Amino acid sequence: MSHGLEGKCALISGSTQGLGLAAARRFAQAGCHIVLKGFAEPAEIAALRAEIESYGVRTLYYGADLRNPAEIERMMAAGAEAFGAVDILINNAVVRHAEPVEEFPVAKWAALPIDGGWSIA
Repeated sequence: MSHGLEGKCALISGSTQGLGLAAARRFAQAGCHIVLKGFAEPAEIAALRAEIESYGVRTLYYGADLRNPAEIERMMAAGAEAFGAVDILINNAVVRHAEPVEEFPVAKWAALPIDGGWSIA
C-alpha cells in the first residue's frame, strides 16, 4: 500500500534510540529517506544506517549540536542537499525544561549540558 511517502525525506532528531528510532524505521518502511540525528558510537550509527537502508531508502547521519542554531541550519541544508528537500521534520530531541518553545531563549539552549546523566538527542 502506498502512503505517498516514497522518495520523501524525514529528518528525525533523537532518532538513534527510543521513539525517534521507531519513527525512523516506520518512515523508512513507507519509503522515506532518513536523516538521523542522535548520540551514538560510530559503529552503532553504521549499524542503524544499514538497518534503515535495508528498506530500500538512503540515510544520512548528521551530528549537529541542537543547542546551536547555525548547526541546525547546516543539518537542514545537508538533508536538502542529499535528498532534494527535507519534507518531514520530527522534533524528538529531549530537554528537561518546561517552557513554551517560543519563549525559550537561544542563550538557554547554549547553557544546556550534554552530559551528566541525560543528553540532547
